[in-house]
Amino acid sequence: MSAPEPPARAVSPRQVQAHARLVAGLASRDFQLLAGPGCESMAAAIEALAPERFTYHTTVWDKFADGTDKIQIGGYQPQNVIAGSHVLLLCSFHNNDVTLSQFSVMIVLLESFVESLTVVLPFYPVGTMERVTEEGTVATANTYARMFSNLPLGGRPTRLMLYDLHTLQNRFYMSTGVIASLCTTIPSLLPRLSQDAVMCVAFPDDGAAKRFKHMFASAGFSVIVCGKVRHGDERRVTIQEGDAAGKAVCIVDDLVQTGGTLFEAGKALMAAGASQVSAFVAHAVFPQEAWRRFCRGGDRAIFERFYITNSNPTRVAEIPTDDVFKVIDIARRSYTTLTTTARSASDARADGEALITGVGFRQGQGWVGVRDGVIAIEIVVDTASASERAHRRVLACVYAWCGRSLLLHGAEAATLPTHRVMSTA
Repeated sequence: MSAPEPPARAVSPRQVQAHARLVAGLASRDFQLLAGPGCESMAAAIEALAPERFTYHTTVWDKFADGTDKIQIGGYQPQNVIAGSHVLLLCSFHNNDVTLSQFSVMIVLLESFVESLTVVLPFYPVGTMERVTEEGTVATANTYARMFSNLPLGGRPTRLMLYDLHTLQNRFYMSTGVIASLCTTIPSLLPRLSQDAVMCVAFPDDGAAKRFKHMFASAGFSVIVCGKVRHGDERRVTIQEGDAAGKAVCIVDDLVQTGGTLFEAGKALMAAGASQVSAFVAHAVFPQEAWRRFCRGGDRAIFERFYITNSNPTRVAEIPTDDVFKVIDIARRSYTTLTTTARSASDARADGEALITGVGFRQGQGWVGVRDGVIAIEIVVDTASASERAHRRVLACVYAWCGRSLLLHGAEAATLPTHRVMSTA
């Protein structure tokens, strides 16, 4: 016997229409755009995609003679267009100096009566330092989260957009007026792989597989999972799942430091008969110019192509693009995330926000669907006019628990029955 459906609570058409106007405002929001050190080219690219929506103001990041900050934020002179506006700040925390400077700018912006502040920080460099094993060691992921959480409170929470965060639990360190919005670069990679005739992906360990596997399997890619096994005193990377024979394979991971694990995984795949091996990482860290070893002629020149994004712009600027490295610009991805509220189910899954459709509310009763921490509520606006009712757009309101952001999925009312507006919220 099936469980009874939960009781419904009616929502007036006026409430639904007010919410629809709110979300429509999010979709058409105009931004005053600012860029941290190293992010200027990405800011210009976003503005070029929609100059009517984004206005880029140049900020001067200078120093006084004693080495302290001398910053002039754009948009304040000759007329202050920052106050009362939605502000988008692109950030890069590539060293401690620029990090503190950008925190100073966030404080000033939030004390300038902005309507909202969105911080895009594609690479969160302290994401790997979220726990300690010895007392006295500093978990910088926690200390950075404390600084974010203690920013001044604006009219609404500050949105912090992070791409392919190394340890997902870092978002729970945020509190008070900052909400971490987790994004991914994988949708920007998929068309590049198809263009290069790569339809098989490999993961260097089980952690990467758990995180990214579903994004590729749903897109028709075959999957290989590697792992480290101990042979005497050394640990070797071996294939634990899947077949590489005769396939063009791309190894996928969130970031690269020295690249030792990627290199060992590449050797294992070639030994298993792969026709060629490439690699992709969202964040190219490469300390001490470790990228040089992967260039043609280097001692780790095993990859046909090495895809990276410009999430770490100052490092990427050093890497030659006429060699094995192929840079994927995430400016368009950021633009899409900021401006699109009506998204396809595949896009939502790729962002780690499972979009559930087909959940409806009937007169006198209602129900919701829950999967992966996401609650989906489908609302149909019931208008006074029967002719309008047949053509009203169905709004599927999805509350994404991982980012605590409200998303919309649109469908024509012709494809779903129109009933009285109900809600179980």
